[in-house]
Amino acid sequence: MRTEYDKESTDIMKKLQTPLATNDITLKGNRSYWGPLNTSESALAIANTYQSSPGLVVVLTQDSQSANQLQESLQFF
Repeated sequence: MRTEYDKESTDIMKKLQTPLATNDITLKGNRSYWGPLNTSESALAIANTYQSSPGLVVVLTQDSQSANQLQESLQFF
């Protein structure tokens, strides 16, 4: 799978010297989008995905406060 970025985004990424500045990155794996879920529901969905996934699970949150709340909720599972 290839991800295409528009010219303006690519120019901005090049200025920031980020690895996303290239179209040569190959994305592997599965993507899941859940929403709208509260923190506990998100934690349960992530925990279930982690238990059934053979590889790395990456979670992106809106901000660090959301990440901290999610981390606390994940400890329950």
